Amino acid sequence: MKRIAKSISQWFMLLTLLSGTALLTACADSSQQPEEAAAESEIMADEEPAEETLTEVAATEEMSTEEVSTEEVSMEEVSMEEVSMEEVIEIGKTESKEGWTQTEAFSKEIQDTFIIDVCLPKDYDPDRQYPVVYLTDCYWRRGDYPAITELYESGEIGEFILIGIGYPDDYDFDTIRERDLIQEPDAFLRMIVRGVMPYVESEYSIDKTDRTFCGASYGGYFMIYSLFQEDGLTEGLFRNYILASPVFGEYTHGIPLADREDNYYRASKDHRLDVNIYLTVGGDEDEGAFLRPIRNFVTRMEKRGYEELNLTYKEYEGMGHYDVWVPSLLDGLRLLMKK
Repeated sequence: MKRIAKSISQWFMLLTLLSGTALLTACADSSQQPEEAAAESEIMADEEPAEETLTEVAATEEMSTEEVSTEEVSMEEVSMEEVSMEEVIEIGKTESKEGWTQTEAFSKEIQDTFIIDVCLPKDYDPDRQYPVVYLTDCYWRRGDYPAITELYESGEIGEFILIGIGYPDDYDFDTIRERDLIQEPDAFLRMIVRGVMPYVESEYSIDKTDRTFCGASYGGYFMIYSLFQEDGLTEGLFRNYILASPVFGEYTHGIPLADREDNYYRASKDHRLDVNIYLTVGGDEDEGAFLRPIRNFVTRMEKRGYEELNLTYKEYEGMGHYDVWVPSLLDGLRLLMKK
């Protein structure tokens, strides 16, 4: 029994010793944890600024990219101002027709072929400068060339050079017109301003202060679109506009013509619009699609009070959308191109 008691006593002492050692170890571990946690916190604190630095660098790089992009846009605008006619269009063959010439022109931006019709006065004198009339949709207007030129041949108005802009005979005109006059008019306008006009006005003796721009229906929409260019592309370019029954129900890039005029007005410092406009509509045209929106546009322009704007509006009684164009063009020329 004494041996057993002694053994138990020894085991008890051993267990006590082991428990004490474990306790000391645990205490030592617990005393080290705050130091390790503090050390880890210091490491994280050192790393967090590094992340902020990377963010700042990224932001700086982003700003630099924006600055470069802005600079590129500015350079593009400058280059567009200085671009040569040869960079915009490639002139092809010219054919003589009855009373006019017909020249092919390939647009490098649009990647398509266009036709330039040129009607010269019979006694054209290269030493004299002539007013010029630019006309869209020349495919449908060729039958009207004799009536147009008769105006000055009869002495009713002064002589001018007529330029028709259109497409080859085998094109789908409805689809192509919608592309150029409604969907992507910017490219078409750039082609005219930076390609067609420099070509024509380098080939013929033209008074660059006396240009007239004419269009009907989609072409009328395009005239108004070109008039309200905030980038100054057409500023001071055309003296006169003849618009027959323009379509107001179409949008370009989701923006209606009324909003484009509003943007132009707000961006204008002096609210100046130094042009003459002859705007017409047929009295038998659809009330909702043509008569009402065109009348609203006239009222809007009158209320704006643009400096130097001379707007003449006429409704042709008994005429529809397709038969108002020719009298509108002839009357507009009589009004705006007096001797």
